Amino acid sequence: MFMIEELSVLDHLPVLTLLLGLVLAIGAVLSRVSKFMGVPAGLLFLAAGMLIGEDGPVGLDFHDYDLVYAIGSIALGLILFHGGLSTPYATLRKAWRPALVLATIGVLGVTFVTGIGVWLSGGVTIIAALLIGSILGSTDAAAVFDLLAKQRLKGRARSILEVESGLNDPMAFVLVFAFTEMITYGMDENPVALGVEYLASLGMQLIIGAAIGIIVGLLSVRLLRLGARGGSALYPVLTMSIALITLGVTMLLGGSGLLAVYLAGMVIGNNAIPFRATTERIHDTLAWIAQITMFFLLGILVTPSVLPEFFWGGLMTALWVALIARPLVVGTILFCFRLPWRENALISWAGVRGAVPIILATIPVLMISEFKEDRSDDIERLFAFIFMVVVIGSVVPGALVRPVAKLLAMRDGTIAEPAVEIDFVAGEALHHRTKTYQVTPGSIADQSTLQQVPLPHDSSVVMVLRDATFFPPRGDTLMKAGDHVTVVFDPDVLNEVDAVFAQPHRKP
Repeated sequence: MFMIEELSVLDHLPVLTLLLGLVLAIGAVLSRVSKFMGVPAGLLFLAAGMLIGEDGPVGLDFHDYDLVYAIGSIALGLILFHGGLSTPYATLRKAWRPALVLATIGVLGVTFVTGIGVWLSGGVTIIAALLIGSILGSTDAAAVFDLLAKQRLKGRARSILEVESGLNDPMAFVLVFAFTEMITYGMDENPVALGVEYLASLGMQLIIGAAIGIIVGLLSVRLLRLGARGGSALYPVLTMSIALITLGVTMLLGGSGLLAVYLAGMVIGNNAIPFRATTERIHDTLAWIAQITMFFLLGILVTPSVLPEFFWGGLMTALWVALIARPLVVGTILFCFRLPWRENALISWAGVRGAVPIILATIPVLMISEFKEDRSDDIERLFAFIFMVVVIGSVVPGALVRPVAKLLAMRDGTIAEPAVEIDFVAGEALHHRTKTYQVTPGSIADQSTLQQVPLPHDSSVVMVLRDATFFPPRGDTLMKAGDHVTVVFDPDVLNEVDAVFAQPHRKP
């Protein structure tokens, strides 16, 4: 077996470079495969990492939880920044009230219902069970964004799921730290006083994170307009530095860095900035690299040979979360918002867990192992258990989100991924956006002249690509399936423009 730990970095730089290239290549290929399989891409990245790990052919003996937690936190920051960058205010306006309640009270409720289920199964104390519940309490932004890509859903379901996944990590982090400290230091203090203290800490983190995110976002818009003089090549470097600085400064000041970076990205993305198309594409790439790196490292970190021991426990816990905990809590909350039952059911089902719970599981590993060496084996078993729950949860509900959406008649068509994309690289801050669509069969645009296409006000088709030939359209130009069209539009009408070119969902 090839043992990496025996290698010197300088002596074996070609081997390490080869491995890095293979990781990125595998990640790029698996991201495509996941779309056909209907499972989150992260699950396949985890599998690739396990092949590199100590039980795989490469045999990399890697147990650096500190490094994985640090890299995972930065990776989550880049993913959430991209998520905020691509979230229009229109989505936030439709979803912020239910999403905010789900991201706070919802996470707390799922934590306690999951914890009760784990505790009733036996073998753990109530605090340890609540720790497991807190680790599994939030959804994963990367997994949700990946599963919802190119999918149009009726009503507010998609908006609520996206905003919830972008906002619910801070609550989960606070709860995990709270229950870990209770296990580490004991329960000498009054539980009620401790609860008040942790809630106050959560409130302060959210306030600091939200304030810094909004302020940095507004200041960054001005900075980015000045930074356009450096050219489009360096411009995304500036936006990435904004994301990292926001994350670091907020954590230093005791706030929620993940909330701050998400809101900063949202503020920037909803203002007119130069080189928008280039910036969004590069941050999309960075988010993918972050996701590949994060899941791959987590796959290497786990020891596959110990996972079968936790299969049945992981299966029962994953089913409890998917079928009992989230539907009970989320369904009750959304019922109070009078959401239609189909939307309520889909949102309750689509609480996909991904890398976030596994990263959260490294927190007790680090804290408890540091202060209680005799508990280190137990806490590493906890990490393996959480890993198994997340893997199973990628199938239930992960792989079933789209079939359930179809069963509930919630799908509102899909947007074909264009084979060609056309960008307008503008150094000026433009309010309007451009997007390239592929006309799908049966869409509103298919077999309609440009005059007949019901585009929203203040939007227009500026270029058509057909049979490898570009031409500017006229009013009598007939749109055909397979055409690639570039549309200029106001960002507030993005959903309406998507609907014109989306393939409608066909009822069974």
